Amino acid sequence: MPMNDDKLIKELRQLDPVEPGSLDGAAESDAAGALLGRILAADPEAAVEPSPVGEGRGSRRGWWRPTPARLAPAGTAVAAVVVAVLLLGSATGGSGGGNPDRLVGALDQAAAVAGAQPAVGVARPYSYLKARELAVDITNADQRTWHVSQVTTREEWMTPDGPGRMRIIAGPSHFVGSSDRAEWESAGRPGFLSLGFGPRTEVHWIAGDVMRKRVEDLPTDPAALTVRLREEAQAERGEMPLPAATLQLIAEDLRSPAASPQLRQALYEAAKQVPGIRYFGARTDAEGRDGVAIGVSGLGPDGQAQFALVFDPETARPLATLAISPTGAGAGPTIRRVTTFLEASQVQPPPEGTTL
Repeated sequence: MPMNDDKLIKELRQLDPVEPGSLDGAAESDAAGALLGRILAADPEAAVEPSPVGEGRGSRRGWWRPTPARLAPAGTAVAAVVVAVLLLGSATGGSGGGNPDRLVGALDQAAAVAGAQPAVGVARPYSYLKARELAVDITNADQRTWHVSQVTTREEWMTPDGPGRMRIIAGPSHFVGSSDRAEWESAGRPGFLSLGFGPRTEVHWIAGDVMRKRVEDLPTDPAALTVRLREEAQAERGEMPLPAATLQLIAEDLRSPAASPQLRQALYEAAKQVPGIRYFGARTDAEGRDGVAIGVSGLGPDGQAQFALVFDPETARPLATLAISPTGAGAGPTIRRVTTFLEASQVQPPPEGTTL
């Protein structure tokens, strides 16, 4: 039976007790500043050779940024520095070198783990997704070019029969480096951010649970799933290379809390069939979680780029996605977009008659 709007709002508020905007400015706190100091003081020579490491349909945002920005080695934003560490890998991780045996081994392990996990429970039908994204944009004006980064946290709550809520908490925008601010000032300080530099919180109502319907409709036979994913990627890839678009679909479906164990197993099997897929080695994501990275390279509107998915083969959990351009000598990585998957779960509704 469809629920009325008042009841829906009460249930979603019970599931989401944090007041909108209460976490705004966390990246500017003393603790964040201390973290930045520790990162900048770390020995960069301890990192391994640079190689890449790292939403459903209807709310998906592509990995590809047509106009990338290069992060300086000593970026000014805490998030940018953390992601630079992610891109360079951890001191405990290897580079992998595209080893096909390690690729197959990691995907086979994740597939077996996924297939052995419990079925999706009907007693917890409410889906919850949370992700954090770092995106870097470039702007041109008066023959000047500058780059701005922003960290955004995105949460989604979906009810069993469709309607849901999305909350977007966007942190303040930062110039990536001092030269970017200088370029903007030399261009006469034009207004280029429609919503300004300050943080903001947005709340949107979602009309239907498209992600749930999607994963319920996908085949669980690996061969049939591979064909389906390629067809959909071909139709929706935009400027993304076809293998990258296929890998993105796999990442989105893996993180859906409504995906069955059989589908998750088939998704890892299908990843082995993505054209040009490579093993990039062990990686630690921005949350400190250990995993491995697989990915592809492809030609975009600005040249070669690399697209990667980081996952934990021991839990079959997807951890992050990443789009970058190869690192040049003496320069930091060129980031397009990094998305870290923080949570994906099935949750209980509040007790009947609960008042807020």
